Amino acid sequence: MIRVLQWRIGPAGDGVTRAILSTCAHLESEKVHIDYVTGERDIASCQELLARSLPGGGEGSRVFSLPLSPLRQPLRYRRAVEELLDQGFDLLHVNASYFLSAALLQQARKRGMRVVLHAHSADVDVMGGLKRWIFRLLHRFNRRRAVRTADCLLTASSGAARWMFGRDAGRARLHPTGIERAAYAFCPEERERVRRELGAAPDTPVFGHVGRFAYPKNHEFVLKVFAALRRRTPGAVLWLVGTGEREPEIRALVREWGLQESVRFLGLRDDVPSLLQAMDALLMPSRFEGLGLALIEAQTAGLPCLASAAVPDEAAVTGRLKRLPLTVSPEEWAEEMLRLMRTYGPETRAGADQELPDWDAARQARRMQELYEDLCTSRPQTAEKGG
Repeated sequence: MIRVLQWRIGPAGDGVTRAILSTCAHLESEKVHIDYVTGERDIASCQELLARSLPGGGEGSRVFSLPLSPLRQPLRYRRAVEELLDQGFDLLHVNASYFLSAALLQQARKRGMRVVLHAHSADVDVMGGLKRWIFRLLHRFNRRRAVRTADCLLTASSGAARWMFGRDAGRARLHPTGIERAAYAFCPEERERVRRELGAAPDTPVFGHVGRFAYPKNHEFVLKVFAALRRRTPGAVLWLVGTGEREPEIRALVREWGLQESVRFLGLRDDVPSLLQAMDALLMPSRFEGLGLALIEAQTAGLPCLASAAVPDEAAVTGRLKRLPLTVSPEEWAEEMLRLMRTYGPETRAGADQELPDWDAARQARRMQELYEDLCTSRPQTAEKGG
């Protein structure tokens, strides 16, 4: 039995958390045991997420809370890390967007654990000029030491690898995020049911965005594009799926711009595949993305998607995704979105899930399990010095 510690999940069901759980749900429990780390103080919501997402409700898997900051509380953080890692794990799988400290990784290596570093972002996801600058600086400093600890580097995209691993980006293996493809197979009856439940008539244009309310997702630009779409398609509605720290700010913008009757905040949902069935198009004008899992899910559901040029090439897995620079006006975004919708209407969506076999969760879980087994039955690789 290989004991793996997954670092880390969040209760908001963000893309990284969904990626982790979609893989772990298909690992052979008699061969691989998974425990999880969260940065939340109250771990009940994470435990509930495991219960909903994993076979058998995730029975036997533990969630450890480590909300301490390695910057504000470095000594307490180090002690907490040591206590956590002393519980006898074989492998540490770090799903990261940036490195503020290398203490976790160094302590894992000190205990003889194998270390997998998995890149999921292409920049720091915090706002604020000074804080953002400091985090970037710390990341570039700490990634040198982080890469030295790794037995294996994985990445969601080439851009994420460059950001996370610097000159060692070429060592990273591209690991597509697995999704439950069958759940996204287009179903007209499900589309009708969800639209009826959410008050959208059969002929109402429904635009959507799936993502945490955070700086990278650029919700204010979503609203600008939607406002331009409403001028061209009266009666259109926008569904915003997710939660996050910027939600109050975005709600205030909706009121300020007079969009209250057309924008719905759907919150954290377990039925994203069903919501995608009911939408007509997905908007994703991100400032940056490690991949953009929601775009893969939407294309699997057959949706036309319009994203920013900052979304990596690896997200364009079908012709249904078009990318535009953020320097292009919201009006031009709206026109491009309507052109896509004319090409990829509901009548074209049947069978879209069969176009993406490489993104199947079970297939990617097999790859991950083989990686774990190889690492834990062989000598660790020698990590080259990175920067």
